[in-house]
Amino acid sequence: MSLKKILSLKKYPFIQQINGSNVLTPLSQQIKQNIAIEWIKNISRLPSVEIFVTPFNSYTEPIVNTHTNSLKAILDNYSKHYRVWSEGSTQSIGVIQQFVCCNDNHLNSFINTNTNVCLGFALFCQKHESLYWFQKLQGNQYQWFRNLSKFPLKSKFCCELQESDSKWVLNYKTQDMNLQLLSMKYFSNSSVETTLGLTDCHVISCNVYLDNTLLSIISDSYTDKVYKTGKPKKKMKFDTSLAPFKVGFTFRDSVKQNGILKDLAEYLIESLKLFNISILPFTPNKLISIESCDELGIPYTVILDDESIEKGVVGLRNRDTDTEESVHISRFQQTLCLYLNVIHPSSIRNKY
Repeated sequence: MSLKKILSLKKYPFIQQINGSNVLTPLSQQIKQNIAIEWIKNISRLPSVEIFVTPFNSYTEPIVNTHTNSLKAILDNYSKHYRVWSEGSTQSIGVIQQFVCCNDNHLNSFINTNTNVCLGFALFCQKHESLYWFQKLQGNQYQWFRNLSKFPLKSKFCCELQESDSKWVLNYKTQDMNLQLLSMKYFSNSSVETTLGLTDCHVISCNVYLDNTLLSIISDSYTDKVYKTGKPKKKMKFDTSLAPFKVGFTFRDSVKQNGILKDLAEYLIESLKLFNISILPFTPNKLISIESCDELGIPYTVILDDESIEKGVVGLRNRDTDTEESVHISRFQQTLCLYLNVIHPSSIRNKY
């Protein structure tokens, strides 16, 4: 998807032009927030590493007095953790720190923001394990980004080694985009002592640039298709974990609205909120169409009609496959929770 097509999404824009500047809309801010949360979750699952995360007011806006050097901030905030580790612990430690990127090579000129908020991860490890972790993190990050693509085998994410194999970068490349999403650097021996003042460990620094990552996700998720009737259709195939809303509710076109249907919709919405599932605001007087749900990138749309009252059945439409299945209200909550990976199948068996 080109930058022009991103700006052409007028009905539900992800980027708007205001006074000649391109700014993020609330939809994009939510996706950016989801990217940060999922990236931290992925890093936190590294085996045999104790992870510390600095407190954030927001994952997408910098905290007060944020450092511009992620490693310096990490050492300032977590020197006590490093000291305990260096005094005898054999387990590696990792620290996730928010910082402001001031390097022109990483800033995105397409989006006008006061600061480009980045997330930095530093892994402090024993010297004999450093090369293992450097290679493992490369595979971890490349796989994580590629899995977010709607077509992983045809994704535009690519990586390369730089600076005598001590720096690894992940980019997103299309005809009109060349965005650096992540950089990883390996500090060893004299470089650790000179740069950080540490003498008894090696350090791997990994920084992800959220604005660039957001643009790559929007570009990669866009899909347009023209049917035989000549009617075009646009979809945003966001990964479920990144979608700004997971579920939308609407009524079938042929149905006549009534109070019972509205109450049923509200009941089902409340049942999903118990699991903190983000739902597109439901307004019966101004219903959203299925096509609009696709443009917003909503993975599942719940469709209510007369059968919902007569038989207790609702339609559940999948964005990616365009298929609709009938789900009984008694199994509605657990079905959607399973599809959205909110709960594990074993918990369903134990509870129901």
